[in-house]
Amino acid sequence: MILINLVVRNIIKVFEFVFSRNVVSFDERGEADVLKVERRAIPTLKNDQVLIKVAATTVTTLDVNRRKFLNPNDGLHKLLGMECSGEIVDVGSSVRGHCVHDKVCALLEGGGYAEYVAVESWRVLPIPNGIRLDEAATLPYATSVVWHALFKVGKLKDGCSILVHAGAGELGQLAIQLALLHGCTVFASETLTGERQFCKALGVDCIRHDEHFFDSMLEKTEGRGVDLIFDGMGFNVPHNLKILSRGGMLIITSFCDVRNVPLDLGLFEKKQIKLSGFVFHYMPDEEKKKIIEEIFTHVWPSFESGKLVQKVNKRRYTFSEAPEAHATWQTHPGDRILLIPTMSPFNKRKMWWWWF
Repeated sequence: MILINLVVRNIIKVFEFVFSRNVVSFDERGEADVLKVERRAIPTLKNDQVLIKVAATTVTTLDVNRRKFLNPNDGLHKLLGMECSGEIVDVGSSVRGHCVHDKVCALLEGGGYAEYVAVESWRVLPIPNGIRLDEAATLPYATSVVWHALFKVGKLKDGCSILVHAGAGELGQLAIQLALLHGCTVFASETLTGERQFCKALGVDCIRHDEHFFDSMLEKTEGRGVDLIFDGMGFNVPHNLKILSRGGMLIITSFCDVRNVPLDLGLFEKKQIKLSGFVFHYMPDEEKKKIIEEIFTHVWPSFESGKLVQKVNKRRYTFSEAPEAHATWQTHPGDRILLIPTMSPFNKRKMWWWWF
């Protein structure tokens, strides 16, 4: 009887292992060391979803902010990960246009920090030709945010002048390249020498972001300022407003603590400038779906032709190294850092340990 019970218990263990997945989770907000790897069930597929075996996911600003500041039970997805790439292993009954074995990347509401993720089919995009499967994980979120900011909110046009803060970061590098492709005069800001060199290699005038930065920008534009400022963090809002040209716009895509920012309302009246901001994660699905369609039509061909490139940190991290990956991102904010699943849920070489 004891032997039978032992066999039954281990059969159950094996069954649970096969039909579960490694995920990176956290039970409380805090520093990077709150992240941990655990086993959870593979999600049940809905009719309009596809199941992706994740090749890679990323560390984004929103992932870090959720881990640091928000409660894990805040009503959002229980797992981090706003984008991923991988291979489709199952499709829902109503899905059209996607098949098993397709190599894809996807914009998520969370959940990318897992070996398998179920996602609505409209969020899924093919991998552009010439892009590695793992590095494609960096495309959906950043491209969607930048496209919406520049062309939907900012109405970017040929001949405009634009300043991109954190030009070497996850959003900045795409904003620079898309603005250049559309015939704009582009300036960038960065603090570190290596990051400024990267921006200059993209073909823009990158200025050191220090206490003299805003004066330098006015000098370079002969006092006119720039038509559009793309800011991924929301720092120095009052100074940014001062270097906008008449009718210019400051767009903020992620907010630090801006509750007590002093604003000179006279500038809005005198220069007819605009201040606009959004957090992409909280936008309605209808808008996101439209953006996904637009970037596939207007941006994906530029990735395939090589006109757009995406810088990725040379260091990849496994799920078990997620705390280190987040710590690295905080040291180099905006770096495109990849998280790679640690092992497949069905790995026979590992299973023999379960019997002891």
